[in-house]
Amino acid sequence: MPNMKEEQDTFETMIVSRGHGRGHAVPDIAISAKLQTLVHDMHLKFVSYAAGAQALRACGHEVVDLELPENPPFWDTVIAFTKLLANSKLDLVIAHEEIAVPPIAQALNIPCLYITDFFMDPCSLHMHSLKYAKEIIFTAQSGLFTEPPYIASKVHYVGRAVREFGYGIEDRERARRELNIPIEATVILCQPGAWLESQVPVAELLRSAWNLLPSPKLLIWLAGQDLQKLLTLFQGASDVRILKEDWKIDRLMSACNVLITKANRMTVYEAAAIGLPSISISNSANWPDDVAVAKVESNTPLWLSSLTAEVLANAIAEKASTKPQAAITLSGGVANTAARIAHHIHLLRSRKSRAVS
Repeated sequence: MPNMKEEQDTFETMIVSRGHGRGHAVPDIAISAKLQTLVHDMHLKFVSYAAGAQALRACGHEVVDLELPENPPFWDTVIAFTKLLANSKLDLVIAHEEIAVPPIAQALNIPCLYITDFFMDPCSLHMHSLKYAKEIIFTAQSGLFTEPPYIASKVHYVGRAVREFGYGIEDRERARRELNIPIEATVILCQPGAWLESQVPVAELLRSAWNLLPSPKLLIWLAGQDLQKLLTLFQGASDVRILKEDWKIDRLMSACNVLITKANRMTVYEAAAIGLPSISISNSANWPDDVAVAKVESNTPLWLSSLTAEVLANAIAEKASTKPQAAITLSGGVANTAARIAHHIHLLRSRKSRAVS
């Protein structure tokens, strides 16, 4: 049985990862790993739903799954998080782009830190919820989005939240040997992110562009829920590999010459961090993505509405010949976020100790 002092000193922390795609849960895993090296006697609990919960489980973490759909109705999230927080004994809750959490936490007297890398219209209901966060940790550089004036004093910029990778561009030959990829081939990785073909359809266009490119070449597509559709579309193509998923994304990235994404900013950030050139194809499904990827020097943004197979093929060939510098100085957001959270935990612990004494 643990002694009473140990129970009292354990700092109860909850990380809430938005469940839309993996772009919240994956960096949260990296942040939490770094945080636990900075803070002792802390109990950390993950909360998510849909793709976020799946990603956490796939990486071996226990997660409280709220069993909400990937894009849940707002009031459903309010009810779910109110029940969750009201029945939890917490010293701190960290909300990664889950906008219902800050006002609920405020009402329940639970300190809340909010992680995001974009701002919306200052007049929106979503932005006004950030008034109730203790601090907004912004995981990108300043200047991308206009700060709502009523939270300006609370925003702390930490850089892009890119995970530590075990492979880099300098490991390309090793990665290709491990993946059985010809050393001399031009290799393209399509990592679309959370957007399905039904939402951002690029497969037919990319197939046409691919046929215009010279060999030797290899297209690797992380298909996710579109697996069967893409297997059918590319059936018989010996220079195309369709994978459902691959959690060693750093190895895949390092093996490739160009990354193609459906304007997913986190994927573009990760490619930029290791010096992998990228192409983002957008149909305006998510305007914060479009704003962010347009500012990444190693990325070329293209618009689906005006894109042809010839233009895409030329863009792929051009990007494959470039060697951008790795954006290391912009990519320290994981360590900086963990350090910022640890700072707040220290302050809250000190306050708690003074109150007890």
